[in-house]
Amino acid sequence: MNKNSITPELLEERMKAAGFGEDVSNDDERIMDLVLDYYNVELTDDWERDLGYYIYTESTRDGNEVYVATPDPNHICINDDVYYYDHDLVGALCEGIKNSNGDGKIYIGDLAENYVMEAMQLLYKSIYDTTVANVTDELIDEGYEE
Repeated sequence: MNKNSITPELLEERMKAAGFGEDVSNDDERIMDLVLDYYNVELTDDWERDLGYYIYTESTRDGNEVYVATPDPNHICINDDVYYYDHDLVGALCEGIKNSNGDGKIYIGDLAENYVMEAMQLLYKSIYDTTVANVTDELIDEGYEE
């Protein structure tokens, strides 16, 4: 192996310096903090006007529960904003966070729902992969070889 090769240990050291380490990927609270910091977003279960995104439940006239995920609860589009299953909210929350433009506060009716952590883990994986690519590029720029 070349003396200037990118080793797993070197990559791990740089990832830790960037805030990503083995210990982070197993800690849901740290994953959530990292994702929310990365996108500069806050999650709240306090309904307020003019938030960046809303995810909550509603009941239909016949008593069924549906999920609403929308940037504007005053103008809901049935085709785009209403979900029958809560597992579909993972993608909706990810998009709401990504589209928050760094100044978002997102209302979630129940922050303990499984889809919230699933979305955090999915976004974390994306951020992690991007950071690995960036760190690898930096190491190559410093003269290391893959």
